[in-house]
Amino acid sequence: MTRLRRLVVVPLPFVLLLDLVSWTNPLVFLAMVLGVALQVDAERTVRAWSPREPVRDLARGRYAAGLVAAGGIGAVLALDGIWCTTLAWGLIVQTGVAAGLQRGPADRLLVALTALLAVVLPIGLWNDGSGILMMFATVTACTISVAIGVLARSQEERVADARELMRTQERARMAADLHDLVAHEVTGIVVLAQAAGAVAPDPGSADAFARIERSAHEALGEIRALVAQSADTPAAAPGAGLAALRDVTDRFAATTPARVEVDLPAEEVSGAVGTVLLRGLTESLTNVHRHARPTRVRVRLDRVGGEHRLRVDNDGVASGGVGPGNGSGLARVRHRAELLGGSLRAGPAPDGCWETELRLPVEGP
Repeated sequence: MTRLRRLVVVPLPFVLLLDLVSWTNPLVFLAMVLGVALQVDAERTVRAWSPREPVRDLARGRYAAGLVAAGGIGAVLALDGIWCTTLAWGLIVQTGVAAGLQRGPADRLLVALTALLAVVLPIGLWNDGSGILMMFATVTACTISVAIGVLARSQEERVADARELMRTQERARMAADLHDLVAHEVTGIVVLAQAAGAVAPDPGSADAFARIERSAHEALGEIRALVAQSADTPAAAPGAGLAALRDVTDRFAATTPARVEVDLPAEEVSGAVGTVLLRGLTESLTNVHRHARPTRVRVRLDRVGGEHRLRVDNDGVASGGVGPGNGSGLARVRHRAELLGGSLRAGPAPDGCWETELRLPVEGP
């Protein structure tokens, strides 16, 4: 769209010169300033037609205010038989840029009003016999501007679709490679854990081997879910749900000397949301093992309005833990949360603890 703006702004010096040599009315200079502002600021204004309601409404109000100002100045000039070429060209530019960036019926209405205003501005030349000719010329210019804007939009969408397709294919290839290379080894871990647990000399060792087996089964489920999931939405992993969350906290409590406080709701969580909650809890508690030696760890999952909020905090300090990790665990959880319309925050809490907070919509995307 930047190329479109550069293309349509090229005639700006010529229309300015035309108005300077054609009219002496001081109001024409104000119209010229407004026309230049419409051209230079067209893309930035229309770009703000974003999905965020406050920003979108403000941008539309600003855009509409520009149209009202242009219409008022144009009407005053028309009464004196004057047509400001710079102002008309500014409206034509805005018509094309807005047509390329519109997002819905309200935006299309603004595009139509912009084009209509540009077309009726030459009415001041009606008595000279050139008004009808300039109106036809403006209609043609607006049509071409809209066509260029729509063409630029379609090209950008095709490029974005091609990039997304490449990312999807690459993720699918990586997931398949992960399944082929890792799943076989994890299956071997399951078999070895089962065999070792069957001949374990004491109940403590048998329980440890059983936990290894469960962890390996969960890893296999995650790998299979990763291969099966779509490119846009995290898939539901086998076993994800409230019981899985309790199992993760129980296993963590059995492997740490810290006091573990758990507050989980009675309401079941399932599907893709349950999967991301499980991954977020697992990664958060794993980071506690890796990076801190706390005396207290709190896990709380509650429902606030239309979203689930999972908080994991601890009072430990960075001490090396059991290993540094690769630093990408929470980043992957954040990516999954954002695909569902949620968010993840990790950092110091007001009470001095380190807190990880995962928010997910109850119903998913």
